[in-house]
Amino acid sequence: MRTKKVKTSFPPINDNGFCSIGDLVGCLPQLGLPHFQRGQVWSDSSISRLLESLMLDTPCGSLILWAPRELQEVPNEIGVPVQMWGTESLDYLVVDGQQRLTALSRVFKAKERWAINLAAIPELRAVFDKEPSPRLRRRNLFLEQPTKLDNEASAGMIGRRQAELHDLVLLDNIQKQGEDAWPYSALRPDIWSKLVSGIQGILNRQLQVVIKREECLEEMVRLYNRINSSGEVVKQEERAFAAMFRFNANTGAWLKDNFAAVHGNAVVNRNDALKRQRERLFGFRLFVRTFAQIAAHHMGQNDKDLSRLDEWLWDDRWMELSEERLEVFGIAGVVIKRVADVLRESLCCDDFRFLPSAEALRPVFTLICRFPDVEDSVLARCLLSLQLNRSVVVKCEEPQHVLSKIRHANTLEKALDCFPVLGDEQELLNALETSQSMQDSWVSLLYWFQRSRMARDYGGIGLSGKSYDSCSSELNAASLAHKEHIVPFSLLHPAYEELEAKGGHSRAHIVNSIGNLTFVSENFNYAHGSDPIRLWEIDRHLLSPHQLSREKTLLRYRSAIQLLSEGNFEAGREAYCDFISVRVKNIASEMHLWLTEKMEVTAGKPNKRPKAQLIHPSAEDEVRAMLWPVEFEEEVLKLIGNASTSGKVWILYREGAGSERIRVANQIRLRRDGTLLTVGKHTEYSIAITDALKLQLVPEECELQRSYRLDPQSPTATEIIRALVNTKPWIEPDRYLKK
Repeated sequence: MRTKKVKTSFPPINDNGFCSIGDLVGCLPQLGLPHFQRGQVWSDSSISRLLESLMLDTPCGSLILWAPRELQEVPNEIGVPVQMWGTESLDYLVVDGQQRLTALSRVFKAKERWAINLAAIPELRAVFDKEPSPRLRRRNLFLEQPTKLDNEASAGMIGRRQAELHDLVLLDNIQKQGEDAWPYSALRPDIWSKLVSGIQGILNRQLQVVIKREECLEEMVRLYNRINSSGEVVKQEERAFAAMFRFNANTGAWLKDNFAAVHGNAVVNRNDALKRQRERLFGFRLFVRTFAQIAAHHMGQNDKDLSRLDEWLWDDRWMELSEERLEVFGIAGVVIKRVADVLRESLCCDDFRFLPSAEALRPVFTLICRFPDVEDSVLARCLLSLQLNRSVVVKCEEPQHVLSKIRHANTLEKALDCFPVLGDEQELLNALETSQSMQDSWVSLLYWFQRSRMARDYGGIGLSGKSYDSCSSELNAASLAHKEHIVPFSLLHPAYEELEAKGGHSRAHIVNSIGNLTFVSENFNYAHGSDPIRLWEIDRHLLSPHQLSREKTLLRYRSAIQLLSEGNFEAGREAYCDFISVRVKNIASEMHLWLTEKMEVTAGKPNKRPKAQLIHPSAEDEVRAMLWPVEFEEEVLKLIGNASTSGKVWILYREGAGSERIRVANQIRLRRDGTLLTVGKHTEYSIAITDALKLQLVPEECELQRSYRLDPQSPTATEIIRALVNTKPWIEPDRYLKK
């Protein structure tokens, strides 16, 4: 996009003022970069966002330039020219603003031709001459116009490129022609006038420019580092949160309500609600991601890429169904609260600092979304199974794979079959014996387990003879539970020379074995500090929830602390290893009973069908809504697992492409009302399917396909679909060309 020669007001008066974009572009040849500047990192997406901000006249920050005296004397020793900017002489160096100036140079000075992508504007879809390509709809609002293809390209590629170019309007043309640059036959909508006005006004937008002249190199480096370290990149969740406001003005209240529901009245202001923290703490990040997951489910979308939330929320049906939109917000809030309540009440995880993984919650979110009536005890079983280490469960899979299977389960029973199953006690013991870090997930689960046994501070007299009272009637979030070394770290530290290295408390080491860890209140932990407690003198009922009540365990504990206190490190290490070995076995035995009790729960209504997706019902939802006989429905559901929809039919399988007439011969289709199955004669499975079905039904033959008429209410129809399922050509992902 070329600019006219404009009268410049650069540099600003008194070295601090506003300059128009046109002035800055015209003065780019005077600018260079100091050597300490980073390289160019902005993508085309970043350039598009800058142009959109300028078009809408929203603030785009300030520029900081540096004009050292040395620049005129030895310019190459302090700065470098930028070829793209067409540098003539270095009068100023850019300390802050390089990416923006480079973007402006690409758009207004370089030979690149930038255009506005009208296909990316949902409000214009009603006036398009024809539906724009999905690929173009997903691209940026502003982009570099693609070049025309040469004659060696295929006719299809040339046609697609021409169609794309039709939806791109060059910024040059808008500058010259104004509203007459409208490319469609339909009447120009009001939004077009606003777009043109905004684009034509870009060169008149202003940025603040500050020029530093007296500062030395060291001062400018400090300034540069401060600028680039004080600001943080906007997180994906924060972008998604902003997108949510576009469709629900009460999103802020929704966020605060969720905090109030999960954390009580602890959060009183917006900054607390928006605080960045780990997802497992049930805060802003988890709430936004949960909304995205629930919305994606009801729209049939993939929620893995949170950065695209703003894009797929422009879906036409999402925009139309305002009541359903609000219902999705409500469902997300219900899901968050239910999971938090189950963790607290059924699994005794009242302090989310001891939730090992937030990722493992996501399959349960989808389970609640599809089966809202599932019992809390069943949810507890599912939540617990996903938190367990993969070494102690059967059929262990990543949470994302479990989630994917739940999405396609036709009954609650089949959905629950997707979750891992607990292994035997020996497998648990093997896992606990390798747990030697205070951050290990088993240590967090130990908190759940000890709370389920109503653990509390045991108090007692220290080895020094000083008495320490119990500081808490119950181990819970209010007591600010702490992980405590039963044999104090200060006693073990001298016995293990390698702990001299930093990170002894947090590193993986035998002193941090789960056999030497328990949970007590913060006050009790700080009260007795490094003074080991004489556990053998304490009531066994207080020690039992901590797996410390058995005589064998206490004898080894007493031996270890006495030997270590006397400085007999070799014998002390041996006694310590005996102590943790015995206690790990105690934990494994008791914890396995608890895990078994929690994971043997069964659903009250295992044949419960899933709730349909609100915005875009899936093919499975459509089948279930037909109220066919159960046997026929189940076989059809197996058949359409990877099917795509085309009008009134499901395309079960296809090969190649071509005209509509040829496509019929290359496809296997089932009418969506279940009454007609067609098998294209050009598919490689045509003969096999004919052989499988020939005893069931005589096909209606034509030149390109065989058609089988079905009655969904007839047992014969079920047999036909079952026979078709058994050939399974489309169930193999590498054989299916998804639409």
